This record gives sequence, structure tokens and C-alpha cells, in this order.
Amino acid sequence: STSVTINDTTGTSIGLGGSATDHATIIALNALDVEARMATTVAPNGPSADTGGLGVNVNTNGDVRVTADTTTEIGTYASLQGNTTQILARVTALNLQSNASADADALGASTNATASLTTTSTVAVNLDAHSLVIGESELDIRARQESLQTSAYAESSTSGLGGDTSPSASNTLTTFTDVNADATAEADAHVLFVEAYADPNAGFSANTDRSAAVIDTGSSSSAQTITFDRDINWNAGIVVLPAPDPTLIVAANGAISGNIAATQNANHTVL
Repeated sequence: STSVTINDTTGTSIGLGGSATDHATIIALNALDVEARMATTVAPNGPSADTGGLGVNVNTNGDVRVTADTTTEIGTYASLQGNTTQILARVTALNLQSNASADADALGASTNATASLTTTSTVAVNLDAHSLVIGESELDIRARQESLQTSAYAESSTSGLGGDTSPSASNTLTTFTDVNADATAEADAHVLFVEAYADPNAGFSANTDRSAAVIDTGSSSSAQTITFDRDINWNAGIVVLPAPDPTLIVAANGAISGNIAATQNANHTVL
């Protein structure tokens, strides 16, 4: 048998445990990005057995369990400001597999291969009490699970007159994707985007291959379970900032710049 257990914790935090008089402050003139990012690949060589002899029994078990937690947290009274600000927690890819194989060449043999995969992935962005996040032109607050590909595969074969050939595969995928904003937190932006996203085309296959004896009492079985929880728990205040003031700069040589569209010809300038 093969047993694999993985606990993957990825976190980014700003100013946890701050107070009104002692807290974290970050000011960026242009872009400000705060992100926790995780990707995991698990593809173990599953158990495999191939034997022969009268009345032999072959049992293999591949059990893979993955727990992943990815969190970005803006702490109490922390203040973040940028022209464009992103507060992100992301799982960019989960690629997980569990495999098992059992084969026998014998009269009256029993071959049982069991592959089991259990995945729990939690992604969260938390704005704690009295935290302040500002995106002067744009503010993005996103929790994302972008690619979720999981598979369980079991193969059993028996060559002989009689046998019990029983492959079994099970795949359980559970995800929690949350954005949480405390009632005393505040988000200021001209454009605000809040998202809790999980891959709508998640893969959670459970497949078996069975090659049975001439007379065989076994059977194949598979089970798939998926839970997709996506929640935005938003209680924070929102301040919509005005668009940037128009700016027109005329250089000494007459060149025009700024955030106003302008066209020039020999006689005049059109704004």
C-alpha cells in the first residue's frame, strides 16, 4: 500500500494585531500587489503487484490526502494605498493523482486494487477590523482557485479459470473560496472588483480498468464527490472615489501631455 498525506499552508499577512496607534501602513505611488499564491502537484507511483500461483490474493491500496490552505489577511488597523491595488489569494493549480494496480495469473486468484484521493482546498482573503485598503483608480479583492485537476485510477486483472477481480476508485474534492470583510473595515476605490472564484471545469475523475477471469465473482466500483463553496461575506464600508482630475501640460516647445486627449495642427489644439 501507499499512503501520502500533504498539508500545504501558504499565507501572506499585513499588520496582524495592530492598534489605532501602532499599525502597518503601506503607500505605493503606482501599483500595490499583496498576494498569497500556491500550486501543488502530487503524482506518486501508486502500489502495484503482479503475481501468480494457485489461489493467490493480491491487494493494493493507494491513499492520497491533500489539505491546502491559502490565505491573504489585512490585519487590524492596517492601511494600504496604491494607484491600482490588488489583494489576492490564489491557487493557480492543483494537479493530484492516486493510482493502484493489482494483477494475478492463477486459478482462483483474488485481485483488489483501491485508489482513493481526498482533497480539501481553502482560499480566503480577509479584511480585519478597522483595516483600510485604497485603490485610487482600481481596487481588486479576489480569492481564486484557478485550476483544479484531480484523478483516482485503479486497475485489476486476473488471468485464469476463476477469480475475484475488483478495482475500486474514489475521488472527493472539497473547496472553500471566501472573501471576508469586517464591518469596521473600509475599501476606497474609483473602480472596485470583489471575487470568489473556483474553476468551473474542475477535474475529479474516478476510473477503473477490470480484466476478469473466465469465471469471476468480482466487480468494479467508482465514486466521485465534489463540494464547491464560494462566499463573499462583505460587511465593510465602501467609498467610491472620483475619477482623476484632468491634467493638461504644455511644454515650452508647445508639446501637449497629460490625461486629456488632444490633437494638434499648425493653427490650433483640439482638446
